[in-house]
Amino acid sequence: MKKMNHMKRSKKIILLVLCVLIIAIVSGVIAVTAGLKDGAKLSINDVNLTAIDDGNYTGTYTKGRWTNTVVVDISDHKIKDIQIKKDVRVAAANVSEDMIQRVIAAQSLDVDSVSGATVTSKAYLKAIEIALN
Repeated sequence: MKKMNHMKRSKKIILLVLCVLIIAIVSGVIAVTAGLKDGAKLSINDVNLTAIDDGNYTGTYTKGRWTNTVVVDISDHKIKDIQIKKDVRVAAANVSEDMIQRVIAAQSLDVDSVSGATVTSKAYLKAIEIALN
């Protein structure tokens, strides 16, 4: 009888642990993907650099895990540098650096997103747009 109660108790504990794990996994998936569809549809507007005076401009895009803050350095109506002050929650250095280089090289926000990181790319571009508007 004691052994049977112990087995029932063990099964309940295992079931409880499995339920907690499933809830944790589902919560994680929801947290990671929340805002993904909105981010994919995010439109980026180019900026008129000839209308922007020299200086440092800060912009923050706020949308879930893609929230980020950048500082854009403008000199002689050109983007000289872009620094990330607050990065997206799940950051990949190659994505941010690639996007910064693309924008500086093109002197425009009309650049291609990094393959496989469309929403993250758009989040950086939107923060730059906000900084310069």
